[in-house]
Amino acid sequence: MIKLGIIGMSEGNGHPYSWSAIINGYDKEAMSHCPFPVIPDYLGKQNYPDDFIKGAKVTHIWTQERSISEDVARAAKIDHIVDNFEDMIGQVDAVLMARDDYQNHQKFSAPFLRAGLPIYIDKPLANSVVDAQELMDLQQSETQIFTCSALRYARELEPLKERVGDIQFIAAHTPKSWSLYSIHIIEPVVGLLGGADEAQIKLKERKISGEEVDLNVIYKGVELSFKSAGIAQGTINFQVIYKDGTTEEIIIGDMFYAFRAALEQFLKQVKTGKHSIAPEETLSCMRLIEMGKS
Repeated sequence: MIKLGIIGMSEGNGHPYSWSAIINGYDKEAMSHCPFPVIPDYLGKQNYPDDFIKGAKVTHIWTQERSISEDVARAAKIDHIVDNFEDMIGQVDAVLMARDDYQNHQKFSAPFLRAGLPIYIDKPLANSVVDAQELMDLQQSETQIFTCSALRYARELEPLKERVGDIQFIAAHTPKSWSLYSIHIIEPVVGLLGGADEAQIKLKERKISGEEVDLNVIYKGVELSFKSAGIAQGTINFQVIYKDGTTEEIIIGDMFYAFRAALEQFLKQVKTGKHSIAPEETLSCMRLIEMGKS
């Protein structure tokens, strides 16, 4: 049984509730008061315990407010609340950093990295290659950090793996900000096409208006268009054009599946000591995020 600590939470990010529940199960009544209604909605569509993760337990939680920690702990059956996140060291086997405020990732992850604990750092790891590399350089072993958008493992994108060599063009769209949400459309594409060095990524066009970004690149010979809608809402979707002229539109909907798969890959990395995601793919994602910044 792998004992996990979880750290939360950042504005608008309900991952401490959802990730913990996917591992621990949850209290239906307490979870019904979760401030992110989509979470109890998709949890309630699953079969417990068959659809939930086995072999691990979230045993400790820290958030910036005791009342938030208590609420998550009740909802996701977490036994221990700590008042200082570093107090988890020596009590857990690995850490879930369930915050997407990348500006604070080094602050919260550095003590665990120095202690040699594996850590899942929520997306995006950083907004630049330099900042990402600084985090990676804090590792005591090269497989301490696991990081990704869970959409890398989205059920809806799995059929594309069979036709990777046939892809000519991908247009991907995400609501909300480039800095926080572009990773949701960049990571799945990089996961399909593999990592790329700077010479394999060529900028075609870039339009930026605040957090509304339209980035067009040639990536390892495939034309890609990444768009973030700023404050506008909508779906995360992908339009794919194949070399034979056929097209496909994919809308992401099953977030439980994607989150569970990502957590399973982290636990696999913890158990095996081998990368679930090649570091060069993570750095490729950082390059593309950086290219979309003004």
